[in-house]
Amino acid sequence: MKSKKQTWQIVLFGIIFNALSLQAQVTVSTLVNFKGYGNADGPISTASFEGLWDVIMISGNFYLVEANGCRIRKLDVTNNVVSTITSCKSSTCCSVLDGPITTAQFFRPTRLATDKLGNIYVADLGGPSVRVIYPNGNVNTLAGSSIGYADGQGSSAKFMTVMGMAADNYGNIYVADQQNYKIRKITPGGFVTTFAGSVAGDADGLGVNARFAYPTGMVVDSKNNLYVADANNNKIRKIDTTGYVSTFAGSGVFGFVDGQSSAAQFRSPKEILIDNDDNIFVIDFGGRIIRHLDHNGIVTTIAGQDNQGNIDGPGSIAKFGSLQGGTCDGAGNIYIVDYNYSSIRKISYPVTLNSVKELKGNGISIYPNPSNDKVNIEIKDRVTITITDVSGHIVKSKELNVGANEINIQDLAPGIYFIRGQGVFNKIIKE
Repeated sequence: MKSKKQTWQIVLFGIIFNALSLQAQVTVSTLVNFKGYGNADGPISTASFEGLWDVIMISGNFYLVEANGCRIRKLDVTNNVVSTITSCKSSTCCSVLDGPITTAQFFRPTRLATDKLGNIYVADLGGPSVRVIYPNGNVNTLAGSSIGYADGQGSSAKFMTVMGMAADNYGNIYVADQQNYKIRKITPGGFVTTFAGSVAGDADGLGVNARFAYPTGMVVDSKNNLYVADANNNKIRKIDTTGYVSTFAGSGVFGFVDGQSSAAQFRSPKEILIDNDDNIFVIDFGGRIIRHLDHNGIVTTIAGQDNQGNIDGPGSIAKFGSLQGGTCDGAGNIYIVDYNYSSIRKISYPVTLNSVKELKGNGISIYPNPSNDKVNIEIKDRVTITITDVSGHIVKSKELNVGANEINIQDLAPGIYFIRGQGVFNKIIKE
């Protein structure tokens, strides 16, 4: 009679353990370099912008916000053509005007966001307010009307400074109300509440017990957790679905230090990006660098240097000017607006950056990814694992306890290995 507990072997995922610097795996290039300062539509070789601030991607095309010209522009990637999708043709006509996109106008738009339905959300300092461009071409003010602080429905709500925005899986929009030091939540129906934050400061806690200092950029992960770039606190904050705020990464010291979350240092992080695999990237404005955060809050610099320039190449030698907003395409690419050079820079990274891979049904997590020396495995049931090479020779064996376990792989030569155990068979690669 067969045992009810059988060892089954299925390749569930691959992990890359890389002894090389992560910056060496990242490549920076200039996707588009627009022609100077202006408002010209047409081929990208002649198109120009008046203050390029943010970019999002929808169906393979880029939508860009032009803060000084009060316009929303579109870059058709297939035809390499720029067009203006709002009616404002000069900075003198900036105003808050809803209606068909052919006549609608914006007043000082700064940031863009999108949801699963393809709606485009515009943070408009006119009001200040949150505006929506629907796929049918209509523009509507979702919430906000005048400067101040008030929760409520639609135009009765008030914001001080509308900056970063992010949409969750239910169509709610979260807004970094920067100078009110709060995170506001807007329902699909336009009702505004204060989700977290109170007065200026630095405090974790539930809802209004938490404090921020100039929250700016934000993203939502696949589990509807919020991550906020808290610029003046030099931290990345996490807000769970209950509204509890914790410090995800950053010691609070203004500086440039990679490493464990509580020891890492940022220099005014102002924008935060996320891809389809929940890889988190921070635009560290003061350092002109791009940082990666794994699921444990460990910070790694992947591109840029602590001085201004316009240099493409590997992450370790690349230089940027004034980095503003950006977006991820989910295929290992980041696109960031470089305000100083009126360009869109492309950063290509290993798609295996995601640090924790969950084996559904087995209760096993393996991280980090990539790693130099060690594999960390968290399990819910005790198990003995072996690591074998491609020939089947056992190179390591270890009994794992429930909880966190660490396996040193420093002595392994570059190559492909397999982790085998009761109910688990995982391919790993060390380069």
